[in-house]
Amino acid sequence: MRLFGLIGQPLTHSFSANYFNQKFAKEGIVDCQYQLFPLSSINELPALLEKYPNLEGLNVTSPFKQQVLSYLSNHSIPPGLDACNCIRISNGKCE
Repeated sequence: MRLFGLIGQPLTHSFSANYFNQKFAKEGIVDCQYQLFPLSSINELPALLEKYPNLEGLNVTSPFKQQVLSYLSNHSIPPGLDACNCIRISNGKCE
């Protein structure tokens, strides 16, 4: 199962999981799932990646849009980037 999700805090207001899971179903994409991953600190990201090795991508919301940059591989950060909305995960590395 391919796994995608949203990190942030709080996530109680988020409609992302319902939206993406309904979209997957409507499009007949049966091997994908979207989950909410509320983190109390961005420092919990490595443990999240370890716990979910099939995690392929994350949307990023408040308060981690700037903080997540330190977890991205250097080659994936364009000059002048000061926030990140989406990350791709490949071989346990965030891009």
